[in-house]
Amino acid sequence: MSMKTAETRKYFGVMQGLSSIGQIWPSGQYEEYLPSQSQQVRISQYWNASGEYLKQAEAQVKANIKAQG
Repeated sequence: MSMKTAETRKYFGVMQGLSSIGQIWPSGQYEEYLPSQSQQVRISQYWNASGEYLKQAEAQVKANIKAQG
């Protein structure tokens, strides 16, 4: 491989790295992407939603068992 080819590949590798940083870097103020609620509130909401999903799944399983029986 010639030196010119190696330099070109290195250049494009650096450019790819810079472009991927540009894709993930927020375009506005970073604070607007941060959650506004406390961590405790978000965890509580997550577990409440998980409980609701489990209740729905349980009801669906019971309905399926009842329909089969």
